[in-house]
Amino acid sequence: MTSAVRFYDFVGLELEYIDKIFADFSLENTFESGTSFSSVAHTFSLHDIEDRRTVLFLSLSQMSDFFRAVPFDLRKKIDLILVAWPEELLLYGDYTELFEKYGFFEVLEQPIKVTSFSMLLKKLELHWKNHTPLQASARQELHELKTIHEISLKLSGHREIRALLKMVRDICEEVTGADSVCVYLVVEREGIGYNKENYLENKQLQYEPDAKNSAAVFSESHETFESDSQIGYAAISLKTVPGYVAMSQQVLHIKDAYHLPHSTTYTINKSFESEHDYRTKSMLVVPIISRSEDKHTIGVVQLANKKINANDTLTASGDIEAKVTEFTDRDERLVQAVALHAGICLQSLKLYNNEQKLLEGFIKASVKAIESRDPTTSGHSSRVAQLVVEFAKAVSSSPEWAFRNVKYTPRDIKEIEYAALLHDFGKIGVRESVLVKANKLHPNELSSLLGRYRVIMKAIELRFAQKKFGLVIRLGKKRAMPILQELDKDCQKYLEETKQNLQIILTANAATHNGAELSDELENIKSKIFYFNESEEYEYLTDSEYKQLTLKSGTLSRDERDEIQMHVSHSFDFLRNIPWTDDLKQIPLIAYAHHERNDGSGYPNGLVDSAIPIPSKMMAIADIFDALTSPERPYKKGMSTQVALNILQSEADNNKIDPKLFNIFLEKKIYEVLFNNEKT
Repeated sequence: MTSAVRFYDFVGLELEYIDKIFADFSLENTFESGTSFSSVAHTFSLHDIEDRRTVLFLSLSQMSDFFRAVPFDLRKKIDLILVAWPEELLLYGDYTELFEKYGFFEVLEQPIKVTSFSMLLKKLELHWKNHTPLQASARQELHELKTIHEISLKLSGHREIRALLKMVRDICEEVTGADSVCVYLVVEREGIGYNKENYLENKQLQYEPDAKNSAAVFSESHETFESDSQIGYAAISLKTVPGYVAMSQQVLHIKDAYHLPHSTTYTINKSFESEHDYRTKSMLVVPIISRSEDKHTIGVVQLANKKINANDTLTASGDIEAKVTEFTDRDERLVQAVALHAGICLQSLKLYNNEQKLLEGFIKASVKAIESRDPTTSGHSSRVAQLVVEFAKAVSSSPEWAFRNVKYTPRDIKEIEYAALLHDFGKIGVRESVLVKANKLHPNELSSLLGRYRVIMKAIELRFAQKKFGLVIRLGKKRAMPILQELDKDCQKYLEETKQNLQIILTANAATHNGAELSDELENIKSKIFYFNESEEYEYLTDSEYKQLTLKSGTLSRDERDEIQMHVSHSFDFLRNIPWTDDLKQIPLIAYAHHERNDGSGYPNGLVDSAIPIPSKMMAIADIFDALTSPERPYKKGMSTQVALNILQSEADNNKIDPKLFNIFLEKKIYEVLFNNEKT
């Protein structure tokens, strides 16, 4: 069996038949009646027990005392045998957990039969034969490595800090049996500049307090809480347990927080504990240290009150003495592993969040740059993005068969939002004179025309003045007077006709006017030429001016409209050169197709229906709706919501926009998101 076995009896077994059984097995053993679990633990601490086997018999009522007195590292070297009456086991319930959770080797029912005890020894003999102390130690280390590996897997992949911190708390409670776990983050304090020589000078601790974690309740003067959440902030100070660990980067392994060495600078808030009827006894506090070159403290993990029975609930301070033990070296190793992986995850999250802020800052700056060139479209990109985000959520939950496989994740929706914000970025490559053209004639063209008309009217006045001067010289003022009066009338008539011509031109020049309605009048004006003399003549309207003024709608000529439409290609060329992450790689394509139409009449590629990405189709509807209802456009008045919806319905009926998507837009009242945001 083995050369040395020590048995400890804490339940009072009948020694006569035990001695006989041992004699039959010829075991080299010692059999002692246990006096106290503390003495057993003390014996283990004095002697090397790697070369001996230890078996301990105890009852259900003795479990708590045993677990409190014997540290985990020693317990794992003992084969525990539970001795209980059937009624006790029935009252306990599912006692299989005694094997899995507490490491019992066997359960013996009272009264113990000789055959049962003999079978127990045979099982122990077989167990020891197949499990040497070295193998047991190796298995323990392997189990610990597996636990650390599981910790790594559980902590990886989080993109939200609060979810990560909750996972840290849950893992620490699970692997150590701690009653309370608090995670502190080192964050910046507003209004205090960064000190390269003292990293923590402008930092504070951020935490989620709970009534059990008394050391989380500080007495610092500037302790604050966010008004809308349970997030607290406190100074980093050597007077507090987490503050000390943050500053010293040392692990604190405290047996009893109420009996600290006199040399310690830190303490806990006993008055708070008294108020909440709680008592912090054992503590394990581990720093979270940056893995970067600077090795700064980025957080602290604080565990309080390791429970002897992990399933126990500590409801009052009186429970602590009976149900709490100190944290073990194994607990420390596991929590340090948690802190290590949490630090890596926190740094990754910080890097990810910084990248997100940088990206969103770039996108906002890009949108601002676009809108600064064309103030009349201010807010358009943001409104389209708001509409498309709500649109995407509605499509994801739509029962429409055509969209049964369309399920957008939060990252998908973020990609669509970014594409919507940047869909007009290519306008940065369009000439400003075309981009912000408010009327059919460019400002310099209108200025030239008005100048020409001023010259014409002055020339008319000059010509009639010359005629009047010649008559006076030839006939004398008195004889010429009747003729002079007629000349004045003719001059005034010419001037009025010229002013009327100019007024027709100015009316036709307005962005909201259909120039075709005045095409006859404009044709007549274009046919006129004012001849001042043989070398000097003036056109009332040039061919290029006539062509611009007779535009049926809008202010852009065909060439100018082509230039504006090139903004889509400019956007694509710009966006595809950005090294997007995998979850944002579709941004260029989504933005590229937002002016495509279902029937192939869109631009720039004339894509048809299924060739157009669904996000681009949604963006097309949102883009048209905002363009129609926006009051700022110079070439049109803002329309009411109903009129805009009627126009979109017509576009859907004619297969310009996707009819099924428009039905969702209409039925879910996606457009109302703009009104809701205005109210808030």
